[in-house]
Amino acid sequence: MFQEILKEYQISYQVWQGEYNTHEREQMHNALILQQSESQWVLGVDLDEFVEFPCQIPDYLGKLDEQGYNCVSGNLIDRVGIEGSLPFIEKNLPLEQQFPLKANVKKNICKPLYPETSSEKKLAIKKPLQWGTGHHTFPNECYAFLKESPEVLNINHYAWDSLLRARIEYRYQTYSRKPDVFPWIHQYQNLIAYLTEYENFQLKDIENC
Repeated sequence: MFQEILKEYQISYQVWQGEYNTHEREQMHNALILQQSESQWVLGVDLDEFVEFPCQIPDYLGKLDEQGYNCVSGNLIDRVGIEGSLPFIEKNLPLEQQFPLKANVKKNICKPLYPETSSEKKLAIKKPLQWGTGHHTFPNECYAFLKESPEVLNINHYAWDSLLRARIEYRYQTYSRKPDVFPWIHQYQNLIAYLTEYENFQLKDIENC
């Protein structure tokens, strides 16, 4: 079905097979950007991220073009189940009903090395900009070319479901083999320890948005 949707909208795609690697993903994304013309936008959105655009995406990006911008950011909002639960996703119910709470899970539970780490993502960019790790930053050499829109869109982050622990344990096992390359593995360790103790999120520990 996914391939049919892409074909309908004439969107090309690449199939990546192999063990997931964040750095390799960024390299692939940046190589894709280099293949585009300077007028083409590239979006960096994960499958569990749903952006609140104020209008149709082509229309919105067209307005940014008219204003001379080459980047727009979004703020990640963690969507959590009722009372902090980690529900199994039901395909026939809207996600916002299954995950009604808006929160910041990372700050108090995952505990990044730098607490002031922004939840902002560089959502859509144009050449010659390139993404840094996790789409959160740019390589230093890109800032001279940056013309960022002052508007920051909301990105609803639906990562906190019943399969969360299995995913995080797999990532921890994978990334812990290369701690120098993946310095954020302690966040996975903190999250696993928290879920071992509580099973679900405690409302006092997730900062409301």
